[in-house]
Amino acid sequence: MSSPEVCWPVPMRAIGAQNLLTMPGGVSTSGYLHKKGGSQFSLMKPLRYIIIHKGCVYYFKSSTSPAPQGAFSLNGYNRVMRAAEETTSSNVFPFKIVHFSKKHRTWFFSAASEDERRKWMRYLRREIDHYNDRNRPTGPPPSYPPPPVPAAFQLRQDSSAGFHKGPPPPIPLQLRIPTSPLPKKPLPSAPPPSILKDPNKGPPPPLPFRASPEGQSFRSLGDETPSEFRGRRDKRGGGDDSDEDYENLFRESLVPPEDGLYGIRNSGTKTSKVLVVWDVSIGKARNYRLFEEQEASIFLENDVNFPTLSALIEHYHSHPLPHHGSLCL
Repeated sequence: MSSPEVCWPVPMRAIGAQNLLTMPGGVSTSGYLHKKGGSQFSLMKPLRYIIIHKGCVYYFKSSTSPAPQGAFSLNGYNRVMRAAEETTSSNVFPFKIVHFSKKHRTWFFSAASEDERRKWMRYLRREIDHYNDRNRPTGPPPSYPPPPVPAAFQLRQDSSAGFHKGPPPPIPLQLRIPTSPLPKKPLPSAPPPSILKDPNKGPPPPLPFRASPEGQSFRSLGDETPSEFRGRRDKRGGGDDSDEDYENLFRESLVPPEDGLYGIRNSGTKTSKVLVVWDVSIGKARNYRLFEEQEASIFLENDVNFPTLSALIEHYHSHPLPHHGSLCL
């Protein structure tokens, strides 16, 4: 039996800001943000008092307004990200809330500082993930056949722990990482003759020699490249991947990152994967969430699906990424 479906809350249209704030439970955070108007070409509107309450976002003219100027449910909104395209000299810290369907409106807000922007993005993601987790049935998933898809996806992620420029770079990555194990590889090939010559002493030596290089080689493949990132992640305490960490890796590389250099990380809640792509034109990394369907398909946009992650990477190696005219992997 599957758990009963939990409906997303519907915004209350006639409630004052103070009444909403004093309701028992449900308010995640509140404060002032700039909110962009409904038209794409309208100017940034004055400050609006924003309240996140039980899966809904309310915006008031002030913290004492008797009714909201507007409100919307976060149902269907699955991406909260920086809005690089909205950045101007007077609008330095914009971010947006994007619906999985292009037919729905994208909401743009702007914070007063980078810390404020991070705080709001974190609370919005947490609110979306909270209700998505409640709506996700607990029974059916174990019976689905797609378990091999996440397994293959995980292997793909391990093999691409470093950043690459398009499909070809896995080759240089493999050439760089095994540099230490390569000299030790001949060791396993040497013992067989000794086994033939001396059966009594042969079997014991190959086991320790063979286990040592193979173990080191596996450790180096997984740990050598991202060790710096893991150390930084441990200092953060949570262990979650973040777009700030990956952007810092791009910036701190010895060679300036090329346009389209990319990596793959876990989302903040570890429920999905995120494609991080360096955009030279803005000097920042763009983040694209990788969506997976039960029919073993993966996509960045609803209308362009791929059977595997490698197929998606190959496609965007020669086609521009969504919402960008020229950026390719």
